[in-house]
Amino acid sequence: MFDKLICNQYAELKVRNKGDSARTNGVVLITVMIILLLTSVFAIVIKFINKTHIIQLPNTGKLSGKLVGGIIALLLFIIIYPIVQSIYGNTDRFKEITAKFDNCKLDEQQQISKEGFVWFIGTIVISVISILIL
Repeated sequence: MFDKLICNQYAELKVRNKGDSARTNGVVLITVMIILLLTSVFAIVIKFINKTHIIQLPNTGKLSGKLVGGIIALLLFIIIYPIVQSIYGNTDRFKEITAKFDNCKLDEQQQISKEGFVWFIGTIVISVISILIL
């Protein structure tokens, strides 16, 4: 799934002679996907557990839910990004993925790119639905 997202970015940017930027874009998008999936799992778990076990933070009036959510997302990004960077962002791995992609026929490349896009959009949809049921 993540390889296909890298290929999607590579296919989009290769046309503009910015194929190397696909590595950074892919790592960022993979990180976002992981955060969205973690958020979805968290939302679903919260929905089905006894809410008396959840730690209630005191309402100071200074921290809104939106601000706390943004801080948590930023912390998750800071933690997850280097891990994804070490796996998918290293030069050898990126070259391996894109070389396989370049060796595919054009219709296969289009299918792989489309699947990467669908995985990303699907992750967003799953995340939104799981948050809405909360």
